[in-house]
Amino acid sequence: MAKSNPPKGDSDKQQRRIAKDAGVVGGSARIRNTRIPVWVLENYRRLGMTGKQLLEGYPTLTSEDLTAAWEYAESHKEEIDRLIKENEQGEEGFAMASACQSATRPTELNPGRTDP
Repeated sequence: MAKSNPPKGDSDKQQRRIAKDAGVVGGSARIRNTRIPVWVLENYRRLGMTGKQLLEGYPTLTSEDLTAAWEYAESHKEEIDRLIKENEQGEEGFAMASACQSATRPTELNPGRTDP
């Protein structure tokens, strides 16, 4: 398995918990060892979800993962804003990231999802 690359110039916490790999979730920053993009978590937070709700919905995440995600989102605001906007607009070429988001999103965080 290829080693994940931490984003350059980030804090030690971010480098330990955040990874970016071209072949995983479209190269978006994600929680290391998961397919959960930082922009997805930040978008949920902007929509009003609490850290507690996110941890309940993503039981493999820790509060330290969320802290690193929030730090990354703050220090890479333009990148995160762009990714959220592209997803909302459904821009071509973003289908893979959207599919990954749907595949990693728990049912309770996606009330319209009907599969078991």
